[in-house]
Amino acid sequence: MHLPHVSIVIVAYNEERNIADCLNSLQRLEYPPDRHEIIVVDSSSDKTPDIVRSYPNVSLVLSDRRDFSIVRNRGLREARHDLIAYIDADCIAPADWLLRLVPKIDLPDVAAVGCNAYPPLDTPFLGKCFACLGKPAGGAIGFDSEVVFLERGVNFIGSGCSLYRKADVIAAGGFNENLPYGNEDVDLCERLIKAGRVLEYVPDAFVYHKTRNTFRQFIPWAFRRGKAHFFATRPRLAKILLDPFSVLWLAVLLAVLSLSPQEFFPYYALVALLGFVGVAFMLFGGGLSRFFPTGSKKFRLLVERRDRIGVNAGIILFCILPLFYLDRFTINLAQTWYKIASLRRS
Repeated sequence: MHLPHVSIVIVAYNEERNIADCLNSLQRLEYPPDRHEIIVVDSSSDKTPDIVRSYPNVSLVLSDRRDFSIVRNRGLREARHDLIAYIDADCIAPADWLLRLVPKIDLPDVAAVGCNAYPPLDTPFLGKCFACLGKPAGGAIGFDSEVVFLERGVNFIGSGCSLYRKADVIAAGGFNENLPYGNEDVDLCERLIKAGRVLEYVPDAFVYHKTRNTFRQFIPWAFRRGKAHFFATRPRLAKILLDPFSVLWLAVLLAVLSLSPQEFFPYYALVALLGFVGVAFMLFGGGLSRFFPTGSKKFRLLVERRDRIGVNAGIILFCILPLFYLDRFTINLAQTWYKIASLRRS
C-alpha cells in the first residue's frame, strides 16, 4: 500500500509530565520515518521545550500565544505535508495509529478522519470514572457515543486525535481564532460539512488519552469546557438558568430544605432517591433522548459496554451518574459566570 506523507502536529502548554510519553510513542509508529514529520507547537513556561529539544527528529515551534485555534493554525502553517495528524500532548499513540487512519482519508470527498481516545490501561479508578463520562472524544465509551452519524460519515471530529487534509482545512478558513478557549474543532467541522466535505470515524483506531485522576484536576477542566462552550455559542441567560443542571435549581432546592421543618427531611431524602433512580432509568433507557440526545446515548452505550470498560451497574449508578451531574453542573456554572460578567461589561 502506498503511504502518503503526514505531518504530525502536537500542541503543548506546560506538558512536561506528558510530552515524553507522547513523543516516545510516536517514535515507535509503524509508519516509515521518511514519510512523516513530528512538530511540537509549544507555548509552555515549564520544561516542555527542553524535553522536546532532546528528540533530534522532532521540530520545535515556539508560540507566544496558547489559544487552541491559534496554535493549531500555527502547526498547519509549519507542516510540510498534505495530511495533518493532530494529537494532544497527553496522548499515547499505538504503533498502528496512523496506519489505521490513512486509508479512510483517501476515500472520495473525505476531509478529516477521527478515532477513539480511550483511557490508558493503568488508569486509576476515579480517572476511569471520569473517562466514562465520554470526554474527551468519547472517553472510555468510544467516540461513536459523541457523534451523530450522517448519510455519509459523522458530524464531528475531535482534533485531539485526528487526521485532516490540509487543503480542505485551509479552504474552510482554518481553525477559528475568534474561539480562543476551545470548540474550534466543532466550528471547523461544521464549515467542512457545509462545504460538501465528509468526516469519517474509524472505530478500530484509537489513542490512549491520559485522564484527570482527582477532583482538583477534573473540576477546573469541566469549568474550562463550560467557558469554551459559552464563548462558542453565547447562550441567553434564560437558557443557561433553565438548564436542568443550572445552579438556579440547586439554590431553589437548598432554600426549600432550609425553610422546611426537620421532620420532613426523611421524606425529602426518599423523593431525592426516587428522582435519582428515575433519572438514571430515563438516561439508560433513552427516555431523555428528546432533551439530551448525546447524554442518553452515552449512558446507553456505557451500560452496554460496561464489561469491556471494566465497570459494573453499581459503579455506573452510584459513581458515574453523580459525576455526570457534577460535570454538567460545573459546565453550567462556568457559563453562568461568564454570562453575568459579559452583561456587567455591557
